[in-house]
Parts: sequence; C-alpha cells; structure tokens
Amino acid sequence: MAAFTHAVVRGIPETFGKPVGDGHENGEISVDLAKAQRQFGCLTGALRQKVGLQLIEIPPDPELPESWRIEDVAVIQGDTALITRPFKQQRRSEAEAVRRVMSELNLTVVEMGTEEGDSGGATLEGSDVLFTGREFFVGISSHTNRRGAEVLADTFRPGMAVPVNQSTTLDQTEISQQLWIGLLLNVIQIFTAPKGIPKESFWLPTLRCPPVPVCGGARLKNICSMGGPDTIIISSSDGAKKTLRMMEQLTDHHYEVLTVPEESAANCVYIKGSSSRDFLLHRPADECPDSVSAFQKLQDYTLLPTACSEPSKLGASLSSLCLLINRKHTYF
Repeated sequence: MAAFTHAVVRGIPETFGKPVGDGHENGEISVDLAKAQRQFGCLTGALRQKVGLQLIEIPPDPELPESWRIEDVAVIQGDTALITRPFKQQRRSEAEAVRRVMSELNLTVVEMGTEEGDSGGATLEGSDVLFTGREFFVGISSHTNRRGAEVLADTFRPGMAVPVNQSTTLDQTEISQQLWIGLLLNVIQIFTAPKGIPKESFWLPTLRCPPVPVCGGARLKNICSMGGPDTIIISSSDGAKKTLRMMEQLTDHHYEVLTVPEESAANCVYIKGSSSRDFLLHRPADECPDSVSAFQKLQDYTLLPTACSEPSKLGASLSSLCLLINRKHTYF
C-alpha cells in the first residue's frame, strides 16, 4: 500500500446529529456536539502532528449535517478520485467542496453523476469500499448498489472491484443476478506489473461463489478495515465471519486476519507514513476495552488510540472522518 501524504477532513457542524432525508437511520439519537468536536480535534491532531500528514480541512457546513462523513463522497486510489453518489439525495451536494479540493490537488476527478439519467441509478458510498492495496471489495448495502460497484470497477481498471452483499434476505433470482454481475466485474484483468515480474502472476481468479447475505444494512467498513498491507481487521460477529469467508473465496491472495471481539473496534485507519513507520488509529480502551489486547499483537506499529464515540452513535466509524491521499507535492 502506498504511503499517504495528505488527509482531507471536514469539520463537525452545529447541526451534527440532525436527521437527513427520512431520518430513519439515526432516529432520535442523543449526541454531544461539543464532545464530537473535541474528538474530531483529537483525530486531526493525530493525523497532523503524530502521523505527519498535511491536513486539508474543509470548513463545516450547517446546511449539510452529515458532511463530516467525508469518506462517503469520494474513493481515491493513486491519482484518481471518484466522486461518489450517496444514497440520500440530500447528501449529494456534499461533494462540491470535496471535488474542489481534489482538483486543487491535481487529481483526475471522475464523476458518477448527480441525476438518475447521468448515473444509471448507481449509488456508492466510500464507507462500503475496502481497498486492500491489491483489490477492491464493495459492500452491496442499503447505501451502495450493484451499479455503483460497476462504476467503481470501470473507474479503477485495471484494478478489480468485488461486490460484497450486505442484504438481509435474497431470493434465488437475485443471488443469481449478483453472481453474474460479480463475474462480469471480476473478468480477468492485469494489474500493472513491476518490471521483472510476469504479468501472469497478477491475473485474478473469476468469482467462485455468489455474494453472501450478511450484516443487515451495515456498511462494509463498519465490520472490517485494513490493519496493514496484508492484514484485515474484522469483527468476531457472525455476519462479519460470513463476509470474511466470502472475501477469501473471491481472491487468490492470502490476507492475515486480526479478529476483534467488539464490532466498533473493527474499523481502524491504517497509515503507512512517508517514513518507514506504520500507524494505526484505533478505538481507545474506554470505548472498546476487550479489543486492546488484539491491537497490541501488531508489532512495530505506532498505535494511536482515537475516540469516536459520538460519530459512532450515528453509524459512523473512524475512517468515515477522513480521506487519505498520496501526493508528492503540496498544491496549497
């Protein structure tokens, strides 16, 4: 995985916790705005001062209560930024400020489109996208659909996007449809092979099983995240275990697995810094006490406990709060 140089974040607005759209997802959840803003400050401080990233902070917008969930509105790999199309129509204007930053960083900006005709009905949120450094896994959830996964696959060719279904129930016809879509997305493609390495060694296998229905409605990165170049951190829940088994069937690459007992601990932010140090932002002991010992198994890491209790009340995770970018130069 490439070393990151920049982090893009967006401040916590005074309307933090206000329902967006139908409001069914967050309901009447009580949140502490001041505490959320302090936690956001601790996160940005860790990214800037401890990890050493150049921090770009987009000001909060009270008209966009969920705009702090910046991970949802862009998927960035290499020099390309895909501006996504969140499920809630009210959230789609969040992309404007992010798009501007991506352009100022001289990234190639790809648009999914804001209207139904432009996007083909695709929805995609970055919290459903797990990039391992080798391939993409895309959660098919209440926020991301199969057309969104196709758009991501088309954008980042010759990479690969694998749809990971997050639905609670599927009939046999829908399972067959997802299998065929997975097969199409997983057509043999070649990664850019380093000099001296046969390209054949980078060919990926075809999809070997249909998506498995797990974790009713949850975003993919609520239950798993990367803990290193070849390490997946995952919750010990039954749904997460099913998802992991499916992911293992969809790839011929072996990933190490670090299992944590608390689902909220499964989302971490792994950063390979510009130096040789590896950093892992994870939930602290007062939020996930049973998972501390698991993180201590990671040798030669700088562990950075980072609180996220208030955003997590709204279904967010640590990675929801930032976009990580690798740029050799500063354009600000």
